Amino acid sequence: MTEHSVHAGDRLAASALVERLFNSEEARADPYPLYRALREADPVHVTDNGRVFLTRYDDCAAMLRNPGLVAQSETWMDSASPGWRNHPAVVQNIESILFRDPPVHTRLRRLVNRSFTPRRVARMRDDIAQLVGASLDRFADEGADGSAVNAYEVLASSLPIAVVGTLIGIPRQDWAVLHEPVSAVMQVVEVGVGPDRLDRADEGATALNAYFEDLIAQRRRNPCADIISDLVATADAGGDPADGGTGMTETELLRMVILLFGAGVDTTVGLLANGLVAFLDNPQQAKLLREEPGLAEAAVNEVLRYDSPTHVIVRVADEGAVVAGVPVPKYSTVFAISGAAHRDPEQFRDPDTFDITRRGTSVLSFSGGIHFCVGAPLARLEAEVFFPALLDRFPRLALADRPVRRGYVVRGYDSLPVTVI
Repeated sequence: MTEHSVHAGDRLAASALVERLFNSEEARADPYPLYRALREADPVHVTDNGRVFLTRYDDCAAMLRNPGLVAQSETWMDSASPGWRNHPAVVQNIESILFRDPPVHTRLRRLVNRSFTPRRVARMRDDIAQLVGASLDRFADEGADGSAVNAYEVLASSLPIAVVGTLIGIPRQDWAVLHEPVSAVMQVVEVGVGPDRLDRADEGATALNAYFEDLIAQRRRNPCADIISDLVATADAGGDPADGGTGMTETELLRMVILLFGAGVDTTVGLLANGLVAFLDNPQQAKLLREEPGLAEAAVNEVLRYDSPTHVIVRVADEGAVVAGVPVPKYSTVFAISGAAHRDPEQFRDPDTFDITRRGTSVLSFSGGIHFCVGAPLARLEAEVFFPALLDRFPRLALADRPVRRGYVVRGYDSLPVTVI
C-alpha cells in the first residue's frame, strides 16, 4: 500500500490515531484498540512531515532489517532536536551502541559479544533461581498480613537489578542505590517527556556516569570474574580506535556498561510485571503453567507478544530508502509499532487472546537485525524462572486495586498492587 492509495478520510483518521497513541492516557492504559484502528485505516501511515508509522507484523519485521534505514545518529539529532547535548540522559542514550551504525557498531558489538555470551547467561540459572526466591520472599513478607504489595516496586528493586548486577559485577550493596537513577534515565525514550521527568533523568544520568566511571577504574586496578572486568580488558587490549585500534574509547566503554545495566533492568521489570498481570487476567492460563511448568519458555514468548515491555522501534531513512513500498525522504523517521505488530491477525491467530500454548511465535520485542538486543537471553531466562515460581508460591495472588500504567514506548507501571494470601 502506498500513501496515494489510502482514502483521504482514512488518512485523516490515521493521523488522529497516531496523535492519540503518543499523547494520551488512553494509549498508556490500553493501546491495542488504537493499534487495530490504525492498522485498518492506514497500515503504512505517512504524515505530512514525512514520518512513517507501521503497524503490520511483516512491515515492522522488514523495517528492522532494511539497509536503507539507520540509527538516530548525533548528526541527525543535531537537526531534529537541537540542544540535546545539554541533557546528560539524552547524551547517554545517543552515545550508546543503540545509536551507532557500521563500522562503529560492528566493532562495538563484536567486543561486547565476547563477554555477554548465551553460555555465560545460561550458567546463571541457579543464581537466578536464588534471586527469584529472594524476591518472592519480599512479596511474602510485605503481604503477610493481607495488605497490598506494589509488585512493580518489589520487582524493580529486587530482581532484574540483582540479576544483571551479579552478571555485570556490581557490588550487592549498590543495587538499591542504582534503582532510582536507572528508572529515571529510561524515561527519556518516551515521546514528549515533560521537563520534570527530563530533569530527574538528567540527575540520574549524572549519578550513573559518576558511579560507573569509578567502578570501571576499580576493575582496571583489580579485575574480577565479571563482565565489567572483561570489557575493560578487551577495550584496553584492542587499542584506541582513534589510532586505528579495535578496542573502545573510554566514553564507549562507559556507555556500554551503563546500557547493559540499564536495559537489563527497566525493560525486564516491564516483562515480568506485564506477564504477572496477563496471568491474573487469564487465570486458566496461570493454572495451566502451574500444572505444566515445562510451558515456561512458550509462556514467556506469549507474554512478549501479548503485552511486550517495548512497543516502538525507531529508525531514520538514509538516501533512497523505501519502506513497505513507500519512498521515504532522507532523515525522515520510521516507527515500527511492534506492539501493534504483535496483535496483527494476519500473523497471529486470535491475536487478542493470551495463550501460552501458542507455537511458532517470533516476537519483535528485542528489535532485530544488527541491533538485536544482546541481553535477550538473560531477560528470557529470568522470566522463564520467575513465572512458574511466582504462580506456584502464591496460588491466591490477585490484584488488590487498579494498576497505574507508566510509559508507552517502554510499557510498565507506576503502581501494581497485589495481594498474595
